[in-house]
Amino acid sequence: MLRRKFLQWSLGSLAIGAAGVGCTPSNKKPNVLFIAIDDLNTWIGCLNHLREGVPSAKTPNIDKLAVQGMLFTNAHTPVPWCMPARNNMLTGLYANQSNIFSDELFRDFLPDIRTLPEHFKDNGYYTLAAGKIFHDTYPQISAWDKYEQFARPASQRRQNPSLNKMAGEGVVDTDTFDWGAIAVDEKELTDAKIADWAVNELARNYEKPFFMGVGFRFPHLPWYLPESYLNKYPLEEISLPWVKEDDLDDVSLAAKKMALANPFSQELKIENSDYYHVVKSDNWKKAVQAYMAAITCVDEHLGRVMAALDEGKHSQNTIVVLWSDNGFHLGEKLHWRKFTLWDQATRIPLILRAPKITTPQSTSNQAVSLVDIYPTLIELCGLTAPNHKLSGESLVPLLKNPALQKKTPAFTTYGKGNDSVVDERWRYIRYADNSEELYDHQTDPHEWFNLSSRTEFQDIKNHLKAFLV
Repeated sequence: MLRRKFLQWSLGSLAIGAAGVGCTPSNKKPNVLFIAIDDLNTWIGCLNHLREGVPSAKTPNIDKLAVQGMLFTNAHTPVPWCMPARNNMLTGLYANQSNIFSDELFRDFLPDIRTLPEHFKDNGYYTLAAGKIFHDTYPQISAWDKYEQFARPASQRRQNPSLNKMAGEGVVDTDTFDWGAIAVDEKELTDAKIADWAVNELARNYEKPFFMGVGFRFPHLPWYLPESYLNKYPLEEISLPWVKEDDLDDVSLAAKKMALANPFSQELKIENSDYYHVVKSDNWKKAVQAYMAAITCVDEHLGRVMAALDEGKHSQNTIVVLWSDNGFHLGEKLHWRKFTLWDQATRIPLILRAPKITTPQSTSNQAVSLVDIYPTLIELCGLTAPNHKLSGESLVPLLKNPALQKKTPAFTTYGKGNDSVVDERWRYIRYADNSEELYDHQTDPHEWFNLSSRTEFQDIKNHLKAFLV
């Protein structure tokens, strides 16, 4: 029922998808196309059923890939923050196992761990990547036989004065919290260059199977785009996400701090919050416009990469996995950006298309995590397990049987001692001060009503809490 609208896709489109997941030659391990989209939440076409009243960007290429493989509608990040999310995912560990909670250089904690691309490299794969796979601060170039960073040029970095005119109004971190139109050719955008690189690499012959990372940078802030992209979303047609103004009345001080304290300021005042300044400066619709335009921009470049794969020589033998490192608030729960344990920050798109395994138009609502990708890919590619114990579990059983029920929930940690547990229906949060939240996604997808103090839900809360022991 949730995917009915996708059945309208043309038979020709589905035929291309089928060609892309054809039989794997028995004499060669499958390739992996590993696609990261930075700060992408669930405001995309194939996931717009998750929250009533939330806008959706135009994402025909992401939606098409979702039709061709398995769409995980209940996937979550291990940490709602770029660098630790990626480092935990690529080591296959939850934060409570890795001790990677923020922007630490993970080699300081895990000197001998073989990351996902390193493990593929150790097992005979040619590894190559462009853009942001690991974080820019520590791209771990040694993991790749070939790597192109494609950092943003000056035209796509901090504008002075700020385009949204919020700088100097008490906003903290004006370095990136900005959006608006810039005079730049669409072909000069960083994500356009990353896509060009991927298209060229997919046209090559390889003596070894390849593990190719394509790390798009949008929709990470700042949202600087040619006006043509912003015009795809006229301001008068923008609908804002639903916000309950008393949403924080039933949560603890620890939760309020996450919502209201700008991540770059520890002072708990509504006047310091991004939410306050966006609303006060009449920037809300402009910000939503820019975020959706950035999503559409990266979707277009994804389409070029997928066309190069599906129409090229590697179409029959390549696994495709598309993921985001964390979600993103755009005012919900009186918060902007990531850095919370609520659904807007933890839930992310995850799509997997695998030769001979995934069935087109399949979905799973089981709670899964980015740390599950490591064991999934090594099983799909027939590799042995790494020397360290992985926190996640392979999703191959779900790929083979979408109706399968998963017993283990997904976990997100933001700061040591602050944990979220999500299963097919419920979210339980426990903060370091032992305050709690419980949400029923079946009746409350916006997480507006904290049920943790109600006795009739004690057994459910205890069940989820037990996973944190």
